[in-house]
Amino acid sequence: MNYKIIWWFVGIIITIAIMILFPILTNNLMFVGDYKVAGDDKTWIGYLGSFWGAIIGGVISGIITLIGVQITISNQDRKEFINQYPHRKIALDNYLTSSNNAKSYLYEAFGDKRILLNQGHFYGRIDKFISDLENNLMEVVKVDSESYKFAKSLLEELGRIKSYVRHDFLEDEGDSDLELEGYFVTDKPGYNESLERIKKLIGELENINNKLDNKFNKMTGN
Repeated sequence: MNYKIIWWFVGIIITIAIMILFPILTNNLMFVGDYKVAGDDKTWIGYLGSFWGAIIGGVISGIITLIGVQITISNQDRKEFINQYPHRKIALDNYLTSSNNAKSYLYEAFGDKRILLNQGHFYGRIDKFISDLENNLMEVVKVDSESYKFAKSLLEELGRIKSYVRHDFLEDEGDSDLELEGYFVTDKPGYNESLERIKKLIGELENINNKLDNKFNKMTGN
């Protein structure tokens, strides 16, 4: 439902009602009661004709002016969007690339059961993803407030997921004299929930990116 169109119709109806009721109210005030201020009927008819002429002329000129202003604003918005589209598109694409890389790493780092030893530098990799996303965050702000909200929430999830992993030395089951250094998931439900939230946030950003493309293609006729 387009609320803007509804408000337009409401405004027109209110305007018409005022145009009809005001002269009637004026007429009653002038011709009723003990203290009449009107002259003869001919004078009133002349006044009514002038009144309606002024009102109708003002309304028509006002509508034409309003339509002209709306067209100007619409053209300016269209031109501004087309000019800013490349910057917004690049910002979202870069953020989505880094986000998807982080998501893929998190899904693969410990295997499906989240219990396998990871001998890589888990914290260092996550910190690198966070650094890359933080560098792009200020560009994402230029897209819109929703993109910034989702992008910032994704960063917070990446920081939170580090708390579900412990860096430790564990004895190898095959040789109790050998200690292996690694990263281990200590909170599997929390880790998995964070992964799902990250996946959902990336989906929201991808939806915004698709809408951006569709709007640009529609405006440019591509």
